[in-house]
Amino acid sequence: QIPKQHAQSTDTHPLTPIHYIARCISNLHTFFFEFITRMVIVRHSGLQRQVLNLYADLLRAAHRKPVEQRDPLVKHIRQQFTSRRDWPRRDVASIEAWVRRGKRQLRLLENPSVNSFSFVTVADSPNSTVP
Repeated sequence: QIPKQHAQSTDTHPLTPIHYIARCISNLHTFFFEFITRMVIVRHSGLQRQVLNLYADLLRAAHRKPVEQRDPLVKHIRQQFTSRRDWPRRDVASIEAWVRRGKRQLRLLENPSVNSFSFVTVADSPNSTVP
């Protein structure tokens, strides 16, 4: 028998047993889908973690600067990372060199006496699409 709290749907028609079962299955499916998607853990390589941490650290440092300097810095950081999104993952030497350069820029950006940056774009890799 259908429990009384589930016997009526949102309208005035009573819920038939087959509709009740279908609703329960749908709810179970939704629950398990959400549970499984939360359980999936993306594992990044050490170099991927370094790049992601560098990106987060640079954005945090940029957000500590005054408002008038923050927007150009954030825009530049995002542009630098998105322009390198298609780098070959096996080009480890170029990526590591770029991360080292990014860490040097992060140290500068974290310095409270640094108020602005002059942006110079350098082609880091022969496969780079940055002008």
